[in-house]
Amino acid sequence: MRRWQRIWVSGIGSAYVAMLEADHGYRLQLREREANENYAETQRILSTAMSKTTMSKV
Repeated sequence: MRRWQRIWVSGIGSAYVAMLEADHGYRLQLREREANENYAETQRILSTAMSKTTMSKV
């Protein structure tokens, strides 16, 4: 079961990020405010998430 949270990341755009990915046992928690405040860290997190989970851009 996958749960998705829609976030906005400046320079990346709107994306659905896996909050819980049972297949990989990988949990990603990212709030919109934090994403906008820390762009570089957000890019790193999203890059890591994309390598471990299925993400759908909108």
